[in-house]
Amino acid sequence: MEHLMQKLGIDSNQSNQNILRELEKKQLEYLDRLDNVSDSKRRSQLETDLTEIENAIRSLSWIIKRTETGIKRDTATEEIETDDFADLKKPKPVKPLESLQLEPAAAPSPKTNDELYDDALAIMATPDYAKGIELLQQLAENGYASAQLKLGKMYAEGNRVKKDPSVAAKWIQKAAEQGNDMAQYNVGLCYANGRGTEKNPEKAAHWYEMAAKQGNKFAQRNLASLFEEGIGVTQDFEKAVYWYKQAAEQGYVLAQCELGRCYSQGIGVAQDYTQAIEWYENAAMNGDAMAQYNLA
Repeated sequence: MEHLMQKLGIDSNQSNQNILRELEKKQLEYLDRLDNVSDSKRRSQLETDLTEIENAIRSLSWIIKRTETGIKRDTATEEIETDDFADLKKPKPVKPLESLQLEPAAAPSPKTNDELYDDALAIMATPDYAKGIELLQQLAENGYASAQLKLGKMYAEGNRVKKDPSVAAKWIQKAAEQGNDMAQYNVGLCYANGRGTEKNPEKAAHWYEMAAKQGNKFAQRNLASLFEEGIGVTQDFEKAVYWYKQAAEQGYVLAQCELGRCYSQGIGVAQDYTQAIEWYENAAMNGDAMAQYNLA
């Protein structure tokens, strides 16, 4: 538990009750962070940390309860040993104070970028959010992709900063160039719609494809649409169906509906009403109005 206390920045010299309160605060803080993290690796780490915190809360709660209620010993069944502790009564040589070698306390390990990013998100959820933005900016300038993408989205939406599409596009592209698939998808949106940069269908298709190849379902669906319409790429109905299907199989409702339409009309694939109904039903069950209309 000592390692966890150091990791969370909790003073372990406090009373157990105070430590428990700090752990419960951290638990709420980490739950809030999960809502702001889309990266699967970071979510997995946060979930692991939450499990450690929950285990520590349970253990400490038990210790506090045990201390408050006391422990009763069953002397009726306890084996009694006759021991006068004679060896403990023997005087032992005392080591001179000047000969004691005290080891210096280990310096705390510097926080990782992941931990600093979590700190920034936590601070931004407080009235002192400006410090969180400052920390986020530092991480972004140091090349941390998640911070670059988050900062870009904030400027795109005007969330706690002045809305600036060009600054947003700059930060999102920096994250995209590092291989972040959500950033690549968002750069594609910027070029497709002319948000913060010139409208460029070819560049939009390029970035959609980069993200699509990493399994980003949103980029897969948008890339399929470009192939179907021949925007920014050479029109190719088979490729359109391929990418619609990749996104549809990940449960993306819009792609499921589009794939159903392709099977229904024989676009890029042999006409197959059975397949069309299957994909429309998948989309309809997930609430897609167009799919529900097509099944009516």
